[in-house]
Amino acid sequence: MSIHDDTRREIENILTHSFCPLSLVVIDDSDAHRGHAESRLRPTAGHFKVIMKSAQFDGLAQVKRHRLVYDKLASLMDSKIHALSLTLTSSLEP
Repeated sequence: MSIHDDTRREIENILTHSFCPLSLVVIDDSDAHRGHAESRLRPTAGHFKVIMKSAQFDGLAQVKRHRLVYDKLASLMDSKIHALSLTLTSSLEP
């Protein structure tokens, strides 16, 4: 069990309620960054990957999709999320 499991679940809950995704995977990638300077300064802030498909992204450019997700996760960005990698697709994409 990682110290970031609660944050991963919180990200999943926020994104599920905000975007009603057709698919959603949130990966805690913090272990791959262990030992980096920032991870020593803020050990409770993790690295996460989000892979999500949602009809709410239909017709939106990637930049707009990213902004929407960052807006929803803003409350976690300073304290619980250090890095966030996003792969966001619309319902119209394979």
